[in-house]
Amino acid sequence: MFRSNLPALNPTHERAEFIPVRLALAAEDPVRALDLLSGSVVQGGAYWRWLGLARLAVGQTADAELPLRRAAALGDPAGSVAYGQWLLITGQLAEARRVLSPLSAWLPGGELRRRAQQVHSQALFLGGEVESALALCQSLCRTAGRSVGRGAVGRLPPAQVSPAAALAQMWLALGDLAQAQSLLLQVLCALPAQRERRARIEALGSLALTRARSGQLGAAHDSLRLSRALLEELPAGGRRWALAAHQRAALEVRWLGGERSALSGELLALHELALDLGDVELSLWTVATRAELLSLQGQPEKALASLYELGTRQGLPLRLRAVRGLLMRRQRYNDHAMDDLSEAGYGLGCQDGALRWRARLYLADVQLRTGDPGAARTTLLEVLAHLGSAQDLSLYAPDLADVDELVQRALIEPDLALTMQGVLTRLWAGSPPLRVRPERLEIRTLGQASVSLGGQAVTLSQGAVLVLTFLYLHPHTSRNDMRAALFPDFDREQTTIFFRTVVRELRAQLGPDILHLDDTLRHPRYRVSGDFDLSLDLTELRRSLTISDLPRATALYRGAFLESLDPQSEWADHVCQELRLAFNLELQWRLNRARSPGDLEQAERALSEVLRLDAEVGGAAPELAAALAAARRRMTADPGT
Repeated sequence: MFRSNLPALNPTHERAEFIPVRLALAAEDPVRALDLLSGSVVQGGAYWRWLGLARLAVGQTADAELPLRRAAALGDPAGSVAYGQWLLITGQLAEARRVLSPLSAWLPGGELRRRAQQVHSQALFLGGEVESALALCQSLCRTAGRSVGRGAVGRLPPAQVSPAAALAQMWLALGDLAQAQSLLLQVLCALPAQRERRARIEALGSLALTRARSGQLGAAHDSLRLSRALLEELPAGGRRWALAAHQRAALEVRWLGGERSALSGELLALHELALDLGDVELSLWTVATRAELLSLQGQPEKALASLYELGTRQGLPLRLRAVRGLLMRRQRYNDHAMDDLSEAGYGLGCQDGALRWRARLYLADVQLRTGDPGAARTTLLEVLAHLGSAQDLSLYAPDLADVDELVQRALIEPDLALTMQGVLTRLWAGSPPLRVRPERLEIRTLGQASVSLGGQAVTLSQGAVLVLTFLYLHPHTSRNDMRAALFPDFDREQTTIFFRTVVRELRAQLGPDILHLDDTLRHPRYRVSGDFDLSLDLTELRRSLTISDLPRATALYRGAFLESLDPQSEWADHVCQELRLAFNLELQWRLNRARSPGDLEQAERALSEVLRLDAEVGGAAPELAAALAAARRRMTADPGT
């Protein structure tokens, strides 16, 4: 993913001695570019940049690091952008964001700045900052000319092609196949037929994946045939990246088509190529897929051993923990499976695609196996809410067959049967034509409350935000239950007027279908419509605090929960105190385990930021001040620790 045509990162206005190098890279012949550079006597920033790019294009990723770092250190702007791309490929996302963020701001307007912003958006996406990445990449498509997407007609302007391809990759990872397919077709129409063959191969591979995941296997193979023909046209020295992109797409299409028995050797070969190229994303995919295949073939020991090839001192990456959870479940090590699937299912982000939902599906199965049907039901409800509108439903077909007991249990549960039957019907009938992804509804309740729908701010009263948040967290709630939870001191007439006003406001601002009514009109129960892709910062904060991700929690916390709410709500006050106590206890824990000045500095920085936003956190538990004082005394007594 995101292996752009690297020579395009370079400015076209170059010193005369480097023009042949640029032309060789534009012709996708990096071996010739390296030959030309071997005789150069000029070794400034431009030279090191060209050398790094040529090595990168030929597949010598490790050898490209030093020249690209030198180019960046010498102040070559294009070299700095190329170094950011190198960091992205090798999985150093935090460093890539550190390098690219200032470049995106201070480079003068033009193609190089747009390239820096595009690579920055890709680093943001892979790092989990999906909304920021989409907004940045979409803005690049808009500022380069007209907007791109399903409604666009005609050929893309040249400046839009690369950001449109990156945006398509993001939509593909997010499961929005309609958006991805539309953009990829526009990109393929705009790319020159006889040049930029590697970019065409990558776009054709992505188009094949889009078609295969939507159930169009024949069309996917057609795209792969075109990709294979282009691959043969590339010079041998410039073929490795394109070969990796083509084989990645071809193997997944075959996997989705049920052709699995002969893939193990090819997956191993692709993994070795990914390691040679230093492509971390591709390495993760090959290891995860091969481990699953070995498990299905009855080789659990080899499957587990293959996973640990990419382990670190901190353990397995979350994506591989998800796969390990699947393997543990098949071996009936339910406790181990529960730990891995729970961590991965709720720790992976939407940029990780179907894997997080697959982890939750198998988690529900393990919960049912271990005698916790209530938890299994709750987890399965979340999964079915996603699968009900998923465009890439075919990805989950083998998994649903694998958890047959869970599926059969759902079919006899009154509140699960209808949705489960609808999902199975879609699978049996084949995927329908691709439809528009549900609009994204974002609710921000920490600090100053705000709501946006489809990226556009929506004006809502604090009371409306309160009710919307409560109903999202507590669906199927009646007015009486809401009154008892939110405003127990209000009388019936007050709450009736309040709720009628709020419901009218929500429907006027967010659409008449924002709230659904269940049961009878005499005793209505409300829930937020499942037709929206809803994001709530409170849920993300609770999850971050649960897994002790203090940096993420601190970044999410912008102040007390609905701090300007009027009238006051007992439930909102309870949530405020819950979050303050959770932060207080987490900070205490960090301070108590601080063993070095660096540990103490990180904890104090987080404490200072949280108290700046909400001073009441400090008073949630009086032990916090004592923990801070004790930590400082330890550092003073033993400064060398």
